[in-house]
Amino acid sequence: MKRRHLFDHGYPVTSATQIAGSVVLLAVARHSVRLSKERLAGSHATLVNTCLSLLKARGRALLPALSQGALPHAGVAALPQLRE
Repeated sequence: MKRRHLFDHGYPVTSATQIAGSVVLLAVARHSVRLSKERLAGSHATLVNTCLSLLKARGRALLPALSQGALPHAGVAALPQLRE
């Protein structure tokens, strides 16, 4: 009982109270980590969708030039697969 707690107002704090406080703090930390992982996963999904949209738009912009034979490049062979 020699230890002091931050919110003890000068009163001694029992070990049971300290353990209970630790359990609560761990639960709050785990909840925060879980939420941050969910937010990160959502951000990754949005990033993938945005990249796919940009690739499709780029493919649509290049398709007319490809049909006219204006861009003879080996790397654009996959562009017709991007059509919706």
